[in-house]
Amino acid sequence: MFLDRLIPSTFHIKKELLVIEVAITDHATNYYYTHCKKTKNKIDIVSGNQSINEWQIPEKLIKYKVPIILILNGKGVILKKVPAKGDEELNLHIANNLPGISETDFYVQYFHQSETEGFYAFARKQFVQDFIGDLNRLGVNLASVILGAASVKGMSAFWTNLNLISTALYKIEITNNSIDSILPHSGHETEEIKVGGLTINQNHVLGFANAIQYFLQNNAPESPNKTLQKITSSHFEKNKFQFLLLAVVGICFFMAVLNLIVFTSLNKSNNEVDKELVVYQGKYEKINKLLADYQSKKDLIEEAGILGESRLSEFADKLAVTMPNEVQLTNLYFNPKNTKEDNKDSLVTFFAKEIIIKGNCNQSLVINEWVNILKLQKFIKEVNLEKFNYNKDNFLPNFEIKLKTN
Repeated sequence: MFLDRLIPSTFHIKKELLVIEVAITDHATNYYYTHCKKTKNKIDIVSGNQSINEWQIPEKLIKYKVPIILILNGKGVILKKVPAKGDEELNLHIANNLPGISETDFYVQYFHQSETEGFYAFARKQFVQDFIGDLNRLGVNLASVILGAASVKGMSAFWTNLNLISTALYKIEITNNSIDSILPHSGHETEEIKVGGLTINQNHVLGFANAIQYFLQNNAPESPNKTLQKITSSHFEKNKFQFLLLAVVGICFFMAVLNLIVFTSLNKSNNEVDKELVVYQGKYEKINKLLADYQSKKDLIEEAGILGESRLSEFADKLAVTMPNEVQLTNLYFNPKNTKEDNKDSLVTFFAKEIIIKGNCNQSLVINEWVNILKLQKFIKEVNLEKFNYNKDNFLPNFEIKLKTN
């Protein structure tokens, strides 16, 4: 959209984010809350909390509509490593690699890892919708829904020296800067990793990785499901609308203040302007009269063709070259005057792009041949022999030719 170009990309997102990872096991449903903020070019974890079998989202974050990313993990969410999608259509790639999965029954997301590999995460729609419905009833600002642990790729810029990353439910093996495998934890130990000066508990690794994806506006996982796509796109569009609304309010306020300043200034000088207006009224009328005279004379000149491109001398030379020796030229008019006007008060007008030739020649064949030669000249559009009379008095013209030029 055109308006998108007017909105800086930094206003497509919020500066504060809550990522909730729902880790589902056979024994319990754990909720891990990773509250992050972006300050300039730095991302900090403000707090990291946990609840079991129930939502405990801070009321303050709900009240101020802090965007929330929901991550569903564990039981009910299936991960599968597949060859990279490349340029292949997503639906075709799903059909080739997940033949038993129907879009009508499952939500599917594709996570690109490298040029050769990727991951699919999928879960039944009703399973996902139950959690989305819970958040909607709480009135939160849901920004995105992520399936599985493959979204840990969001923090790939920080794992160059790591071979193994632990999350709440999985151990993720890293090879050549890509995820090699995602395996369940074998024990209950808690680990921490250090990235960019931050020490992150394993329960908040996925939350931090998705916060990085959000703040840097990196590519979201691909999905054929319109419902998941709409959640993300609606969030960004809402942020853009809020920015435009604030911008419009700011512009209106600025214009109101500016209008007040201008009005006050103009009001003070209004009386002086009225006085000067009376003084200059007479001069104004004189100027209008001069302008009217100028315009009428200008129109007269334009009608005469004087202001146009003039090649009169060139035309005269070409006519002289074609004129037979038997012809005696008496009159030659360029842009002749309109002699048919009867009103003496009207302005004189002229016929632009016309030439009238008058002269003496008692040989009609010579005149006809000359007319034919004139018709072949490129600068002449039309030739008319207006008059031809036999006349022995050489001082009176006995023929008249009218030319129209291009």
